[in-house]
Amino acid sequence: MEDFVNSDIMQQQLETQLASLEGSGIALNLTAEDNKLIYNFTIEDADLSAALAADPSTLESSLQSQASTFESVASSLKAAVEVENPVVVVRYLDNTGAEIVAQEFAG
Repeated sequence: MEDFVNSDIMQQQLETQLASLEGSGIALNLTAEDNKLIYNFTIEDADLSAALAADPSTLESSLQSQASTFESVASSLKAAVEVENPVVVVRYLDNTGAEIVAQEFAG
């Protein structure tokens, strides 16, 4: 899975996602662990991350609205990597790196 994350295709997609987040106050880090492709979205603004941590329903709604996208990514992983039951994990982190909300998506 880690080789896939470091592949040219994924790095190009990551650059595109990073460009779309530029100026939004959200940083993205993509990692791999076992059968998981992990998107770490860090809310860089301390006040905003504190507000979202206090009421994570906005982030939870965002994850639900994007579920089909992340499930599609998980499905495509089956063809791209030799990993059984690949899973996409999306984590929203506060400015200190503490997890606010996380959800796993399977294809």
